[in-house]
Amino acid sequence: MSEYASADDLLAVGTDEDDYVFPDGKKVRIRALPRGIVHLIADPNTSVAKAEQLGICHGLVQPSLTMTQVGPWMERVGSGYVQGLVEAIQRLSGVQEGASKEAFQAPPD
Repeated sequence: MSEYASADDLLAVGTDEDDYVFPDGKKVRIRALPRGIVHLIADPNTSVAKAEQLGICHGLVQPSLTMTQVGPWMERVGSGYVQGLVEAIQRLSGVQEGASKEAFQAPPD
């Protein structure tokens, strides 16, 4: 029989992380998005571009990029390059796969 978790048990749980390899072989470290960011991305007032930027900014661990760095980077690289990273962050975050913004459906409260 399982024990009930303590507050310390819950607070000690870390965020899932994984490596992602771009088509050119470059590797980055990504993590699952915090719940608050998933809700912000799912907000109908958040544009698709902003949703992708938020996902990458908060999902990329190594290297770490700011929102002001993510936007120009996304404009320079191919769509498939960005899409693969966004989908990997979505999978790790446990959100539905699909079109970038639409995939970020906020979990029920």
